[in-house]
Amino acid sequence: MDTAEDYLAVVARAREDGLTAVKVHAWGEPERDIALLERLRAEHPDLTFMHDAEGVYDRRGALRVARALESLSFRWFEAPLPDFDLEGYRDLRRRVDIPVLPAGYAMWDPMQIADALRDPPWSAVRSEASCTLGITALCQIAALARTFGMDFEPVSYGHTLCQAAHLHVMLAFDNVSYFELPYPVEPWEYGILDPIRLAADGTVAAPDGPGLGVDLDWYWIDGHAFAKASLAR
Repeated sequence: MDTAEDYLAVVARAREDGLTAVKVHAWGEPERDIALLERLRAEHPDLTFMHDAEGVYDRRGALRVARALESLSFRWFEAPLPDFDLEGYRDLRRRVDIPVLPAGYAMWDPMQIADALRDPPWSAVRSEASCTLGITALCQIAALARTFGMDFEPVSYGHTLCQAAHLHVMLAFDNVSYFELPYPVEPWEYGILDPIRLAADGTVAAPDGPGLGVDLDWYWIDGHAFAKASLAR
């Protein structure tokens, strides 16, 4: 967003809509980001906050922000460094107490993650199903995290179909804490009749229909399709 005031306004609306935890994507400039996060904490002292840096800090900037987030009692620090900077993550974890998570997009093979966890670079494991190895691998990674005594916090941001796939996996494991909703949610619900929405108590429920459980709006999809293909024997 352009200004700190934009962030403050969106977080205030999110809170009014019943969200009890907010993940912030700031600008990727350590000092400017810290100033924003300090303002958010001052305005919402009892809200759970996470910060996702999208892997853009260098090691010095990541440490500077991590120490600030500790003082602000943030729930976790996500993607301070590129996912493959394992030594950078390990060094950061040794120097701060705030949980440190990867972005979860770059490293997605269960064997690769198992090798990294011999000396864990992160405080929790993060991955996703929609553009990697799918639901099967996501379940394997969740089980792997549990074996190492770690939380599993999958990427559930995105369209309702992606969210439903991740939510079903998350509900199958006991080492998961937060389901990730985009905010505002409406732009991500196109072609869906029964999107995943927040309940009054701040939770979400998995769709209970067949497959992923989501009811598609085929009239909308047909009207907006760029191309169609028919598969026949």
